Amino acid sequence: MPKPTNESIIPADKKLEHIGLNLEKIPNFLKTSKITECNLIKEYKDTTYKVYKYLDVNDIQIFITEENVLANIQKKCKSAKPIEDYLKDESLKPKFMQIVENVDLEKINELENEQNKFDISYPYSICYKNAIKWRVYYSKDSRKYFMIISCNEKDTEAMFLLLKKQIQAEKEKVAIKIYVPIANEDFSENFLKNSQVSEIENNLWYITKKWPMTYEVVDIYGNRSMHIIGKTYVYQNVQSNYKILIKNQKEAIEKYELLKEIFLITSNVKDEYNFSVKIDEKGLFRIFLKEQEITLDNMNIFLNNQAEEKIDKIKICLEKLDEIEIKLKDKKEELENKTEDYNSKQKQIVMFLQCKKTFLGRFKYFFKSSKKHKKVNRISKIQKVELIEVTNDDNKIYEKKDFYYIEDLLAICNILNKKTKSLNSKEQELKNCEDKIEILNQKIKNADIFISEIESHKKSIFEFWKFTNKDIPNELTEAEKQKENNIENLNREFNYLRDIEKLEKQMDKIQAEKLSKNEMDIIFGVKDYINV
Repeated sequence: MPKPTNESIIPADKKLEHIGLNLEKIPNFLKTSKITECNLIKEYKDTTYKVYKYLDVNDIQIFITEENVLANIQKKCKSAKPIEDYLKDESLKPKFMQIVENVDLEKINELENEQNKFDISYPYSICYKNAIKWRVYYSKDSRKYFMIISCNEKDTEAMFLLLKKQIQAEKEKVAIKIYVPIANEDFSENFLKNSQVSEIENNLWYITKKWPMTYEVVDIYGNRSMHIIGKTYVYQNVQSNYKILIKNQKEAIEKYELLKEIFLITSNVKDEYNFSVKIDEKGLFRIFLKEQEITLDNMNIFLNNQAEEKIDKIKICLEKLDEIEIKLKDKKEELENKTEDYNSKQKQIVMFLQCKKTFLGRFKYFFKSSKKHKKVNRISKIQKVELIEVTNDDNKIYEKKDFYYIEDLLAICNILNKKTKSLNSKEQELKNCEDKIEILNQKIKNADIFISEIESHKKSIFEFWKFTNKDIPNELTEAEKQKENNIENLNREFNYLRDIEKLEKQMDKIQAEKLSKNEMDIIFGVKDYINV
């Protein structure tokens, strides 16, 4: 048989005495309390508790329901009765006494000690350990707060602590406040609209890769403030808590505009800007780019500096493009001339190789004109065609001005990105052209050696006949073989700067085909918890 606990041997009247409640002498404030309707406009399903308040204990009316603890709040409200009915009605008293017998005094004391800490200040993280035990709701119709407790609920210490504080306030004639979450109350929108709050949370998730929680707090003096609590990576895999504190509408608009602009910049030019998050000694949220803190006050300066810096880079990029275009033009001309020179030598060698196969062919080749093949330097088509400058929006260079907006910076970054890609493409084209010229130089060198060897044996018919009977290695393909061997040893590589954009587009296309919008939202939400 299990040993009885200390709570099991404490009589119900002793527990009532601890609370200060005498059923023979019910306090006047309970006798005269008015029954208010605890109807809710809609079913409340959110258990995150967005609003925390310091409430006067006498502003909260206690209701008890016989519905199951898991029943929806509307059903509970419909059957709920005020606590004074359970104290005065003889048919309901046994049920109240059953609740008293099940209550744990140690848990009441624990809850009271927790509330005593909040007499000085609310917690940094706003929510606290036993917040879920306070079943406090707000009725917009009657503009009243009420607590609703189920008869079969085990954790009823919050109701008895509230009742204890109400009795204490009545006896001592003092105002006693408690710090509790309001289960069904939404943001007051004194600072921001609900849609703007959601936008801030989405932007913070994008920056920190962690979902934040937003709370609205009414302190013990009635001052209202908004707190955004979250986590972020401060060093590799090390996470730290942060807070964004908003005390008035001006601060709220500033934070909203700043995070919106940071999101626009990072989401549109990911590779260019890598903002970092730092937490100061007070645990408040700060955004930095390298060593510069970014605030709404210095955002205009930041935009101006970045726009002018990018314009200078565009100009440098265009200058390099002009230089490469000139080099590329010359190299293409050189490549075309060398190609024709090589083709001419190749024809001579092919003719020799065909002639040496037959008796008559050898004599025909020996007695043909011994003049060396003339080098043909034809004018390249590139020289005949003048470069026509194509002007379009992408080639527009922003003139430096006094003020730049987000749209200006994004447009400038877009132009810089395109010009940089064009520069990289031209540099690669120039390199390919130079590689081809190098291969042709080797081929021409081998062809010259081969032709010189042939001509050197044309001193006499007998020497030439002897020379044509030998197996002569084809040295013309040596340069090609060397290049092919190098290519065969190469492995396929993924170049982040070059290939990531193509990969992103492919992934977005596959997601759009395979998944619905809700499924994609769920994936992004789950990512925060499993840290993919």
